Amino acid sequence: MANFNTHLITASTISGIAATALFGVGVLSGEEALLNFALGSVGGLLPDLDSDNSIIVKAMFSVIAVIIAFMTVFRLSTILFIAEMMLAWLAAFIVVYFIGFGIFKRFTVHRGIFHSIPAGVLFGFIIIFVFSEVLYFPSLSAWMTGFFVMIGYLVHLILDEIYSVDLANQKIKRSFGSALKLWQSDNIPGTVIVYSIIMVGFFLLPPAQPFVDTIFNPALIATFKERLLPANSWFMQLR
Repeated sequence: MANFNTHLITASTISGIAATALFGVGVLSGEEALLNFALGSVGGLLPDLDSDNSIIVKAMFSVIAVIIAFMTVFRLSTILFIAEMMLAWLAAFIVVYFIGFGIFKRFTVHRGIFHSIPAGVLFGFIIIFVFSEVLYFPSLSAWMTGFFVMIGYLVHLILDEIYSVDLANQKIKRSFGSALKLWQSDNIPGTVIVYSIIMVGFFLLPPAQPFVDTIFNPALIATFKERLLPANSWFMQLR
């Protein structure tokens, strides 16, 4: 399978191209383009969360633990004293990073359900929910963040399948088909849980119609074609 650097560089490149294109047609502001580029790059690393020795899994759990710790303090700030808030922050961090990480390692296997298309959709839905319900982003912006995470996730899965084909020796490795899949045949309960959460997510997430209407708007496509290539010389305005 592809290594960490390959996943990061490829996901960053694809996300950068997509963010630049959407910025160029006026869908994203500069700040939104940068945010979605970053999310797409991170999305390209998320499938390896099921690797016990993965760099990204330890880093991600650290970030998640810090975020949840602060969210816990923010929620309780009106009823706690400063010393109590400090203890609440520390307790939340310990629960997520040490206990949560331990449980996660216990019940996940590399190239398991996390290396699948529905897992990518699930992570995208989680990001949409966070940006919509926690950070109060409008529906279009929230769905855009999840969309970029899904793009990065899918890029990772495709790369793993590409690296499963040994062109030099003209053979297919045993890992072929273990990434770009719709279910985990030896983990049916996990597959059912993922699909169940996705189905529930449709009712919890903000409406996707603004995102769909924007992406598939004929006027947007026409603007993209019009602005894609310069009519005359390249970079003429910089001369």
